[in-house]
Amino acid sequence: MAQQKFEESFFSLLSMFRQHADKVRNDYLKASADIQDYITTHSMYPHEPVPFEKLIGGYYDLKKRLEGLDVYYKIITQLLLFVATSEAVDDETKKRFFALVETSMDSEELCLLFWDWFFAGKNNPMTIIVRKYKFLDDFLSHRQHIIPTQQRETFLNW
Repeated sequence: MAQQKFEESFFSLLSMFRQHADKVRNDYLKASADIQDYITTHSMYPHEPVPFEKLIGGYYDLKKRLEGLDVYYKIITQLLLFVATSEAVDDETKKRFFALVETSMDSEELCLLFWDWFFAGKNNPMTIIVRKYKFLDDFLSHRQHIIPTQQRETFLNW
């Protein structure tokens, strides 16, 4: 019964995480398109001044969209902590759930998390947890990312 409740909670958290991750990605893509549109327009008419209100509005719009990253980090942290601290499943089962989270993420998300934990250092509580359960190991064992070998090897050996 405890494992069933754990699994229901896990998949609910994973679903919430994926929904938010998709929203952050869409906001980022829209912000990138808006910035590209601004650059293209401004380079076509370089002598035409950009209204101050438009610059300020664009700044606050981009800031609002990127604030979603804060929530993104909070949700992924809670999801991984939920799995790591659960007493309903053993460590081998936890590794499988960590692997399930990893496979639900694309390489850009995994790179983002890698650098966050790498710069936090090997004594950071989240870094310790993700290393214990081998989160990112599958991703880092393939060469389809832009993470330099030295940093990748350092992280894998923590």
